[in-house]
Amino acid sequence: MKIVFLGPPGSGKGTQATVLCRQFELAHISTGEMLRQEARKDSDLGRRVKTKIDSGQLIDDATIGEMVVDRLQDPDCAKGFVLDGIPRTVNQARYLQDHGISIDRIVELYCDPEVLVRRLSSRRVHPPSGRIYNLLFNPPQNEGKDDVTGEPLEQRSDDQPDAVRRRIQHYATATQEVCAYYVNLAGVRPDCHYHRLDAAQPADELTKQLLNHLTS
Repeated sequence: MKIVFLGPPGSGKGTQATVLCRQFELAHISTGEMLRQEARKDSDLGRRVKTKIDSGQLIDDATIGEMVVDRLQDPDCAKGFVLDGIPRTVNQARYLQDHGISIDRIVELYCDPEVLVRRLSSRRVHPPSGRIYNLLFNPPQNEGKDDVTGEPLEQRSDDQPDAVRRRIQHYATATQEVCAYYVNLAGVRPDCHYHRLDAAQPADELTKQLLNHLTS
């Protein structure tokens, strides 16, 4: 399977992608992981990416596309892969297609924005360890305290309700054309399938529905 996951922040892309990768032995490739791996390489591409990251520059579409194509040559991608949050633009999607990366499954997770706001604004983190809690689904044993150390938990600035709304709006604006591109691709290629699933349902129910679609 060669899968692209699309969905706004808080829709559960990472959770569901992890389940699929474990179930089908696929490589899980996300933007952050890919950038970190590439920047560590002693190659022309790796040095270019590291320079852009270190200087705070945005990574252009051609470089992102080159990185993805390069990453997909690694042995762990031989059985297939899940692209989590990539591509983010139509140009990136076209780059993959033009370089022989033929996506056969697209999974779009959609959800009412205010549900996502509640989810993300309920997230708390223990900064020293990176442990994450959610007051709705995975609350700490003691309110406001890390289960292991008892130290205070914090709310990230980008998990504040207004910040979450801005992130969701940015996603909708940035990826609307990407969704349309893949819907059209699925309409003309019989080996390409587009699945649009409601991410507001419980995670285990979403997983069952997703596996049903991918194995039917």
